[in-house]
Amino acid sequence: MTNADESETYEPTMVIRHDNKLGRSFMITLSAFWKYISPEDNFVALKADTMDFEDKVRKTQAALKFCLVGSPAREQAKDDMVDLTLAIALHEATSILPCVCFNLSKCLRMFDIEVRPEAAIQLHLWIQDGIEELKNMPELPPEKELNAGDVTLFAGGKKVGTQELTVKESDLVIEGGEA
Repeated sequence: MTNADESETYEPTMVIRHDNKLGRSFMITLSAFWKYISPEDNFVALKADTMDFEDKVRKTQAALKFCLVGSPAREQAKDDMVDLTLAIALHEATSILPCVCFNLSKCLRMFDIEVRPEAAIQLHLWIQDGIEELKNMPELPPEKELNAGDVTLFAGGKKVGTQELTVKESDLVIEGGEA
């Protein structure tokens, strides 16, 4: 996962993908799993999730208002608005947290499954079953660095310094496959 400061960290993640729709997947990180562990009776969780949901609604409405017609951002906002609307209905029917309902709607639609309370509950239960496996994932071992040679820096024709250049194996992955 890439953080806001562009540093990379490892976080166990459940990935739900559709084999017939390449490039389409739904990911739930371990840090987001608290929303999926039935906190419906936890008012602090409900308040935090509701605030997240309202923020998503505001951002989606802003994107619909200010993005150019036909732009990818506007198309994404239109798609999100459908899921936000479905999420409200799912939340009212199931009492599952609103943001979770939004995610369930996205995932069900990705699989071309009709978004209805029964399907959302079934998917929610399936996700909950995967929580233990995700929580018990081992830590990622530190990635070894490979020596890629030396780098010599010159300024105005004068040698400033030399330093060994190392790369991680993950840095060698290139578009279309591995190096």
